[in-house]
Amino acid sequence: MRTIFTGENAGIPDSRTASAQKLRRNAVKFPLRIRHRKATVTLYGQSERYPYYRVSFYVGTRRTLRSFPTLADARTYAERTVRELADGNEAARLKPEEARDAVEALTQLRRLDLDLAVSPTDSNRPAKITLIQAIHEFAEAKRLLSGGSLVEAARGYLTTLAHLRRVPVSTAVEEYLAQREPRTRARAGERPDLSPRFHYQDGLRLRRFSKAFSIDVCDLTPELLTRYFTDNFADAAPKSRNHHRGSLFSFFDYCVRAKYLRREHELTDAPGMTREKARTADATFFTPQEFKALLTHASLDLLPVAAIGGFAGLRTAELLRLDWSNVWRRPSYIEIPAAKAKTASARLVPIADNLAAWLEPYTERRTGLVWPWGDWKFHADVREALAATGLSREDKDNALRHSFISYRLALVFNEHQVATEAGTSGAMIHKHYRALVTPEEAAAWFAIRPESGRPKVKSATEQESPQ
Repeated sequence: MRTIFTGENAGIPDSRTASAQKLRRNAVKFPLRIRHRKATVTLYGQSERYPYYRVSFYVGTRRTLRSFPTLADARTYAERTVRELADGNEAARLKPEEARDAVEALTQLRRLDLDLAVSPTDSNRPAKITLIQAIHEFAEAKRLLSGGSLVEAARGYLTTLAHLRRVPVSTAVEEYLAQREPRTRARAGERPDLSPRFHYQDGLRLRRFSKAFSIDVCDLTPELLTRYFTDNFADAAPKSRNHHRGSLFSFFDYCVRAKYLRREHELTDAPGMTREKARTADATFFTPQEFKALLTHASLDLLPVAAIGGFAGLRTAELLRLDWSNVWRRPSYIEIPAAKAKTASARLVPIADNLAAWLEPYTERRTGLVWPWGDWKFHADVREALAATGLSREDKDNALRHSFISYRLALVFNEHQVATEAGTSGAMIHKHYRALVTPEEAAAWFAIRPESGRPKVKSATEQESPQ
């Protein structure tokens, strides 16, 4: 039996261990790389500044470092770890706090999956989101937001884009035009809410716009709009570009109401959508000699319309809506009801003595439109009458009205009176018609009379539509 003297042997095991450690440390060349298949763990020795052994390895792209007081402990941990890494068990090497975070992340994803779950029979049920998918999407979103809050971005999306309906530009244009078309139809005795001519021109502009964009309305951007005007209207007049902008302004308003565009779309703030100052064209008018020739060569149906336009100053659109009852109801005045006036404001226009002479053969026509054949034929007949005169004149819209205002102003010298009769403003009269003709020319204009002895014209019931 061996006797151990405690006092004499005190400290011997420790001293032997330290000695062995020192010998073993001196025998190992650091850093020591321990490999198993494709996995590698590095073991670093002690140093004067750091008296511990360190084991280093990578979990994915992240470096992990562990410290141990003895070489034996460090080597044992390194050899176990390298085998686990080779077997794919990187999670086993996570720090405790990292492991807790991973478990919490997976728990949140399971809750999210339950929140997003729909009916089990729904074939469109989204697949479960993995942790790696969640991290990749989170990282990409953070990059796009330059580190901003994803929650705030989602809230902004829900208040702007989430409820928008994706509709191609061409489809939205046709919907817009279709819902406006009923407004172009006039009810009995009233003017339409929307000018058919304006609606037609609106359609031409918007269909041209839709052909340029094979995208959804919500994908339009200010940059695309500016490029559209640059590429298509570089040589157009400012007034023409403004007309296109006006059509687009109304169309975008419709798209906001239809949930095709967000209310803060900013399309109308695009540089290309800025209205330009358009040069106002000079008012065009006939000379007394030209107008007399026109009336002489006008057909029986065109003559009263042309005479009323030139001697009473009605707009072309008002002429085309004028009824014979409006001509005869008030002696010595033509009545323009609010439903037929451009400004929706009724007015009375004096019938000059020479106009009364031109209208006298038509007294049997008491009802029905003065010109029942529409805008296109009116202009075609005016061009035909102008051609018959031998004069090189173009058919300018509202030239008869411009002539009346110019000559009437030169005759009475009262802008406000002429503005009242013409259904416009004194400012417009002053801006466009002042000092265009002389009083002598005005006297000659209102002295144009028909030849005496003209026969009566058929009544409205006997009137035949021209071929």
